Amino acid sequence: MIRAVGTDLVDVTRLEGYMDRVPGLRERLFTPVELAACQKRAASLGARLAAKEAVLKALGSAYAELGLDAPEGWAYKDIEVTSTPGTPPRLRLTGAAAMAARQAGIGHWHLSLAHDGGMAQAFVVAQADHVDNDDDLALSSQRSEARVKPQVKSLRPALSDVEPRKVRGSTS
Repeated sequence: MIRAVGTDLVDVTRLEGYMDRVPGLRERLFTPVELAACQKRAASLGARLAAKEAVLKALGSAYAELGLDAPEGWAYKDIEVTSTPGTPPRLRLTGAAAMAARQAGIGHWHLSLAHDGGMAQAFVVAQADHVDNDDDLALSSQRSEARVKPQVKSLRPALSDVEPRKVRGSTS
């Protein structure tokens, strides 16, 4: 079951400028493994920073869905993008980020990275460990329904003047 998604976009030139101007920024944002893997390639570092931000957005969304306050105490280095030649990049969470993911019931992360034209992008999907039973599924459905009802209700006055249109191919 998908718990949350997150995405982020990084301007590679801007990131490069920050890393050149702020002493120690590279080391605060990236693990030694990430720095070694990227060999100072700014586009690759930008994609990894975007991944870290995307994870934080997904965690925030998962916490909001559960009615919890946003997690605190994390560091960028708690979120690491790992990769080996010929395999897709993976996420490894440690410290406060890993604890926050566990608390939100997130057991697996899917990650996609891209960089082109001076921009780096990441997209993550946070997957729940599993649905334990029908009660968990029912609770999830109730939360979704509770969010959708007010939205539909607020659209009704705006839609009351709209006449239904016949859809091509329908027989009604």
